Amino acid sequence: MTVCLLVMTDGRRALLENTIASLTGHLPDGLVARSILHDDSGDEHHRAWLRDRFGTEFEVTWPAAERAGQGAAIRSAWRQVSRHVDVDVRHVLHIEDDYLFHDLPLAAMIDLLDAHPHLRQVALLRQPWFRRERDAGGVFAAHPGEYMQRADQRGRAWVEHIRHWTFNPCVYPAALCRAGYIDGARHELRYGQRLVAENTKARFAYYGRLDDEPRVEHRGTERVGSGY
Repeated sequence: MTVCLLVMTDGRRALLENTIASLTGHLPDGLVARSILHDDSGDEHHRAWLRDRFGTEFEVTWPAAERAGQGAAIRSAWRQVSRHVDVDVRHVLHIEDDYLFHDLPLAAMIDLLDAHPHLRQVALLRQPWFRRERDAGGVFAAHPGEYMQRADQRGRAWVEHIRHWTFNPCVYPAALCRAGYIDGARHELRYGQRLVAENTKARFAYYGRLDDEPRVEHRGTERVGSGY
């Protein structure tokens, strides 16, 4: 049971360094088989810095275009991930470059996906970020009734929904990468809709319970890329 770690970045050096330091401090030993750092800065000097700074830990890759935008960059990254998918690497741990970790129950997240194949991803809850979330007091409280508490006989607990796919820190089956990603505005929402349209039993999950504290903290104050 191993994963391909995919870290998406876009030129924010300080945030990236803090994210990787926090991530490294919470990663369980022995679960990461491959590590890819995919950059969409379009800046060759920055990519040289990435290779110097992280080249011993990560395979540093980037889109063919000078700057692809988020959706196209993820599609490019998924092509890189697909090269490493095999019987041992069946999941992706997906991280963006502006998060800090309070908890990363990676083995339990993988186990949840394997036990419940209708789940297309298991994400970690972040703090309320958008205004509606802040006003309501949390991600789940912002859309009451759309997130359902689930648990199984082995005590696995998750919050299930069909609102959207998310690239907040999450684990998903690596097989999705082979099918490719989409591009354009609101791509996470539209990709989630596509997955549910392809299989009406498909659902998305947050690890844990509705009343859990956030397990990650979003740190970025601005989006420097495009194609959101």
